[in-house]
Order: sequence, then C-alpha cells, then structure tokens
Amino acid sequence: MHNILFVGFSNRERAMKGSAYWKGESYYDIIGNSDFSAVTTDNTKRAIGYFTGRDNMDKLCVELHIKSIRNKNNSLYLEYDYLEETEYDSASVKNSLNKVFSSTSANKYIPFCYCLPEEEFNLVIEDESLLKELRSLTSGNQWQTIHNNYFPLEKIKSIPQFWNDAKVLSSLSFASAKLSEVYINLKRSFADNKKSDEFLKMQKRYREETIALRNRCIELEPENPGYYSNLAYTHYQSCRELMLRGGRRDGNLKQEAEKAIEYLKLALDLEPNRITDLYRMGQIKAKILYSQIKFIKQNNKSEANNAVNILREAIICFQKVEEVYEILPEIDEKSLQRYNKEYIKSLYNCADAYHNLQKLNWHYTDYFFQYESNGYFNDTKYIDIAIRYIEKCIDLDNPKMLKAKIKLEPILTAKHNGAVESVYKLYFTGKLNLIKYFLLTNNGTKENLPAEIHCTNAEKYFLAALYQPFSKEMQRMSKGFIAEKLARLYIAKKEYKEAMKTLEKFVNGNYTDYYIRYTYATAAIKAGETQKAQTQIEKALSFPKSNPDIFTGKILRVLNGLNETDKTISDLIKSAVDTGIKNIDSRLIEQAIIFYKTNETGKACKILSETLKIIKSRVSLIRRFMKYSIEQK
Repeated sequence: MHNILFVGFSNRERAMKGSAYWKGESYYDIIGNSDFSAVTTDNTKRAIGYFTGRDNMDKLCVELHIKSIRNKNNSLYLEYDYLEETEYDSASVKNSLNKVFSSTSANKYIPFCYCLPEEEFNLVIEDESLLKELRSLTSGNQWQTIHNNYFPLEKIKSIPQFWNDAKVLSSLSFASAKLSEVYINLKRSFADNKKSDEFLKMQKRYREETIALRNRCIELEPENPGYYSNLAYTHYQSCRELMLRGGRRDGNLKQEAEKAIEYLKLALDLEPNRITDLYRMGQIKAKILYSQIKFIKQNNKSEANNAVNILREAIICFQKVEEVYEILPEIDEKSLQRYNKEYIKSLYNCADAYHNLQKLNWHYTDYFFQYESNGYFNDTKYIDIAIRYIEKCIDLDNPKMLKAKIKLEPILTAKHNGAVESVYKLYFTGKLNLIKYFLLTNNGTKENLPAEIHCTNAEKYFLAALYQPFSKEMQRMSKGFIAEKLARLYIAKKEYKEAMKTLEKFVNGNYTDYYIRYTYATAAIKAGETQKAQTQIEKALSFPKSNPDIFTGKILRVLNGLNETDKTISDLIKSAVDTGIKNIDSRLIEQAIIFYKTNETGKACKILSETLKIIKSRVSLIRRFMKYSIEQK
C-alpha cells in the first residue's frame, strides 16, 4: 500500500525550497495524527503540497517527490524534489483532507504534514472534484445541465459515491429545487390546460426528487441542522407557490405549512439561534397559518383564539431574530451583512403582527348608522407597539441614516428601498396611524385633539406612498390599496368628494378589487352621487369568484336608495351587520311578512322592493307576494 504526504505551505517560495522541518508543538501535532514510524520512502514516495490561508484557496497544489524522511530527536525532516503543479487546487485538497481528518481526529485543524493511503485520498478527492464541478455549474445557474448530467434519482441511488455523500446529495437537491419552482401565472404562461398540466407534472417530479434527496441527507447526517432547514424550505417554497395569484393549486397549503414548521423546529432544536429559520417560521405562522384561520373560519370562536395564539408564536420568532441579530459582534461584519435582510423584515413583520392583534371592528355601514358602541376600543397597546417597530424598521433599513449625525423625519428615511420596499413602509406607517386615529375618535365621531396628529400623519404617509415610485421589480403593482385607505380617511373626515377623487382612476377598469369599489360607493352615497355608487356596487357584485364579501355589496345596494324615513330597513341592515348575519335578504323578507300580517302592506311592499335590489334569487316569488299585497290593500 502506498501513502501520500500532504504538506501545507504558506507560499510557493517555501514549497520550492526542497525541504521542510517541524519541531515542538507542530511536530507533536503531526505524529499525533499520523504514524510516522511506519512511513518510509519505500511506501511513501509522493507528496502533495497545498497552500494555506484564505487568499491561497484557488492556487494549484504542487507535486513533490520524497527523497528522504527523518523522524528523530523530536523533530521531522523531509527532503523532496519540486516537480510540477497538479490539477487540484488547494481548496479541493484541504476539503478532502478535512473530510477524512474530522472523522478520525478530535482536533479542528489539519497538521502541517499529514499521511493518507493513496486509495483513500483518490476516493475523497474524486468526491471533492464532483462537488467542485457542481459548485461551478451552480454558480452559473446551470440547473438543467446538472440535472441532465446526474439525474434521474434512480441513477443517483445506484452510485454509492453519490448516494452516501450528504454534501453531494445536497448540491444535487439544490438544482432540482431550482428547477421545481413555479413562480408564474399559469393562465398567462400557457395557451391551454393540457400544456399547463404537463408543466405541473414535470415540476412535481422535480419537487419529489428534491424531497427524496434532502431526506437522504438527514438520514446520513441527522445532527446537521442545515439539512432539516433545506427540507423545510422545500415545503416553504410550495406554500409561496400555492399562494401566488394565478399560480399552481396542486397542493394543500396548510399541510405544506405544517411540514415546513415540523422541519424548522428540528433544525432549531439542534441550533436555536438560526436567524433564517426563525424568520421563516415566523413568516409561515403569520402570513399563512394565521391568515388561513382568520379568513376561512373567522366566525368560529375557538379557531379565532387559535389564530391569535399562532400570531403570538410568530411574534416570538420575529423577536428572537431581533435579539440574536443585535447581539452579533460588530466585528462579525460578514454575519451582520448576511442576516440584515431577515432582521429588517422581522421588524416589519413584527409590526404587522402586532397590528393584527389590535381589535378594530370596522365596517362600511359605520358611516351610515349611529352606534352606541360600534366595537372600537380606546386601548391602543398593540398599535403603539406596532408603530414603534415600523419606526425602528424604517431607521435601520436606511444605511445612510445610520451614519448621519442629524436624524431625519421617518417619512423621509422611509423613502429608501432597502430590505423592505419603500412604498410599503410609507403605506403601512400611514395605515397604523389611521387605525390609531379611529381607535381614539370612535371612527372619527368624537373629538380628540391628540388623535388629530395621527390623522395628519396618516394622510401624509398615504400621499407620500402614492407619489413614491415602486422599485423596478414592482413597477406593475397597482397603488389602489393605498388610495383606498386614504379615501377611508377622507370619508371619516366627511370629505366625500375628495375620497371619490382619490379613487377615481382606480375604479375605471374591470379588474379593480371589490373593496376599493365599495369604498368609492360609500363616498358616492354620502355625497349624493347615487348613480356612480350603483355602478361601482354592481361591478363589485358581478365578479363573485374574486369577491368574498358579497354581503357588503348587497347592503350598500340597499343603502344607496334610502332616505331619512326608511328607518325600518336601516334598522334591519344595522342589526344584520351587528350580529354578523350574512343573509340580509332573508331578514328583509321575514320582516315584510310580519308587516303584511299586521295589515301594514305598504311597509311590506317597501321592504320587498328594496330586497329586490340585493338578491337575484326568489325574485318571482317576491314579485307575486308584492302584487298580492297591493291587491289586498
């Protein structure tokens, strides 16, 4: 059996000297990890010289011919001939040695001279050469080339060199994961369903390959948190794709989210301060699981409590990111830069989570009815915390402001596009101020001078968000959602014409979100522009698939024709809103029957005529009943 000596040099000049000598601590380190009593020039004629230090990693190693080996007097002396450069760079050789050395020694560092059987080195350098090739292809984003060269999965499983090497499998899984991405609008990308289905079938295969490879990595190295994190990201990626407008729908969002959390917990059990995993855990809880429960099961009390608990868990994750990042030493500039994005976004998402904890039972009908208690709360605890977090996010997301001697107003600092889009920072700050204004003034119905500051701030930030351009990547985004909140503010201030003007350009198309049309209609009704209101209400109701709140449209349809004497219908609508009843049409018909039985047929007909405005079913029945009521009258 032949051996190879691996000798570390600080530079090429030292390697060309033809000899190397070690004594003292270096000597004991060498003989403690290699049995030099059995190393002779008979079985060890070859040496490879590699170069130490970060700046030398890309330098090619050199081939050395051993002339003599002297191990005596507590020192080791090598004499050799310098031959030529090898095909291996220093990084590849060091990585290969590390793989062997870490499995046989408790020491962290490879000795300056290390002996290894030639066959063993050939195996590990071959693996390292493969990884180097994969790294090269990965740096060039050549995912399909990697897949063509090394897949299918059955081929990888059949090669022990691949299937038993977690690093190789992890690199291969990264390629299949990139190929599996579906961040596109399918209807816009494919002419027919057949092509779309074929594409999704192929993407599903890539996902299954990724999951199989990442599970195998965990089998091989169950104590490595990175492999659990990678598998968690596969499910997290699926969540993002399933939530994308016009994206794929061939998966279960809740199950994917729960799977992602399962593996993130396993990664964090092994290494609790993993910033990226903490951030993703918070994202999944706050943006996926919480949102699902809130919008799908909002009338179920136990589920509502569950949603709040999930939101609190998300806050803990974001605050843990904040804590871990802020104790990173200033000298660790690499980590500070690497995790800055997750840190800033955690501050932003923490603000959003606290904002969601704040109770605010707002509804469009609040502008039409006088309530003794309309659900608004003077307790602003959560919204105050949210405001503090968004202001901290704004300050730290602008590097120029961190170095500035004079602190600028947040509205100016927020205009920097950093980890968070500037438009979103401006809008969200405006939204938080608007909510606090509503809380302190009972939706603008009570005077409160301190609250006027938040009203003014909200208007300033909304206007700034409307005028601030989106970044290049976001240019196609509509700002209708910003204008809608500003319009709500104007309605609360009874500036109905200004609210309509603010929304005018956003309601002209056919694809405007329903809630923007409702807000415009509300302003128009209050301004006496009933025809404009009716146009927007009907447009909102004509797209039931994209409008989850048909109920509000029906109410606004009725309110758009009421006068001061229509108190009975107003009271019924108010009652339906207060109790959360969505079948307002049934309530109106029931009341009409009561009026008819008490011989108040005029009132019965009035209610039924208004009911016809908000429903499309049972029309013939209602008309027959109205005709019968008039005849009986």
